[in-house]
Amino acid sequence: MSNFKKYVNTIKKSSFSHKDFCKNSLCPLDYKELITNNKNQIPLKNLVVKQMKGNDPGSNDYMKSSKFRFLKTGNMDDSYCINDSLVEYCKPPTKNIFPQKNDIFVAVDGKGEGLGEVSLYNKDNSSNLDTIASGILCLTIQNKKLYYVLGFLKSEHFKTFIDINTAQGSTMRHSKLISLEYGIPFPTKKNNENPDEIEELLSVLVRNIIDKEENIKARKKIIDDTIQNELNKRKLEFYCEYKTPHISEIKENLRLDTGLYTKEYKHISDKIKYYENGYFSIPIKYIKSGSTPKIRIFNAKRASLVWATPTDITDYGFLVPNNKILIPNTQKYNLTEDAILIINRTSKGKKGEYVGIACYYDTNYYGYGHHNQGIYRINNYSKTDKLFIVAFFNSSIARKLCGNISFGSKMKEMKSFDFSKFKIPNFPQETRRHIAQLYYYEYKKNIYNSIKDYIDTESARNKHLGIFQLYKELNYLKLKVSNLIEKICYEDYIKIYDFIN
Repeated sequence: MSNFKKYVNTIKKSSFSHKDFCKNSLCPLDYKELITNNKNQIPLKNLVVKQMKGNDPGSNDYMKSSKFRFLKTGNMDDSYCINDSLVEYCKPPTKNIFPQKNDIFVAVDGKGEGLGEVSLYNKDNSSNLDTIASGILCLTIQNKKLYYVLGFLKSEHFKTFIDINTAQGSTMRHSKLISLEYGIPFPTKKNNENPDEIEELLSVLVRNIIDKEENIKARKKIIDDTIQNELNKRKLEFYCEYKTPHISEIKENLRLDTGLYTKEYKHISDKIKYYENGYFSIPIKYIKSGSTPKIRIFNAKRASLVWATPTDITDYGFLVPNNKILIPNTQKYNLTEDAILIINRTSKGKKGEYVGIACYYDTNYYGYGHHNQGIYRINNYSKTDKLFIVAFFNSSIARKLCGNISFGSKMKEMKSFDFSKFKIPNFPQETRRHIAQLYYYEYKKNIYNSIKDYIDTESARNKHLGIFQLYKELNYLKLKVSNLIEKICYEDYIKIYDFIN
């Protein structure tokens, strides 16, 4: 990936009062430049049909449950689409700031990498149930340019532009409306004899990314519905009969924290406990801890081991390793076969909802690796059962259970003992296989001769892939988009065939 940032060694006196961005700044970090050879640019503001800034509700307007949802910058991440798996709820908003389908959110306030994050709002909000926070700028883009613009706004090129044109701050940084001044490069004849075709190429790659993300969410919903329907086959009245904990229950749990005695936890736990086929738990001897090698060299030329940490696992249970390590032969690495990896502690989230997220470590895809203490490893099950356990731990039911079981203030965690007591419903083999295939299923790849064949066939193919395979291809696609944007910026020649195959 190209670095679009150029540091300036000398600064003219006149630059100290630059009118546009770094007015009266003496900070050397404020005098960087964005590298773009391509001068065929259109300012973002010229492609915007409508814009509006979010508004924060008062502290008394928040509600535990409501049909009105309040979206924040925390709902924006590396995904192209808005992440609404965890949202805040509020009273009916007093200001008419309602995003509509295919609006683009830009984070104009943020800490660290959060500033300049971009997401597509792809929901139907015709009932005006969703509103946005003040840290979000909501843009309606010209229809024909939507996906091309989104591709650039998700790029490192745009993030670099925001970074170099926003004053440094100790904690929060505020970019205000500077994003509207961003010049989006468009293809030229140096890129290809047909620049319009290159513009269409980037658009269809972005559309494919969005389609894969939507299919991942669809698979997760089917898994959630399958689990709920199976557990609801036997309805017991005492599910809703909540009683304060008895001393014998406290002795059994060996814990006094209130999460284990809430109505929500007991209701879900009883559903599994009294499931007609029973339940099983993972024996504590199967749950292996990770470690940090005393000597490890990151990303060296001969580094071949995947370095797995909790921050590398997505919210839907897929490992995206950021580093490879080299360790001496005298030290053993712990990922030598297919395994279940479970996050046992993380500072992400507030209620422990991210503790217990699991992923399937596929050695055919990742190769050998090593995980640290923030992850537990489980090897002792068949492939189908491993995939079923991973899918169950990532389900909405399991997220609520882990949120109540986990403990700690800043760093929520679950010990191996807690995981060994975790109840997993003993579903029939047919149901387990169905859930496992929703998480992990291969489907043939095609060779494409034209852009039109590509997007039509890929859209149909995405409906067959499992979550694991969708994520694999999603990461590969994002690299392609980054490479394509780099070529457009530097006006390198582009072969369409290389990007659709």
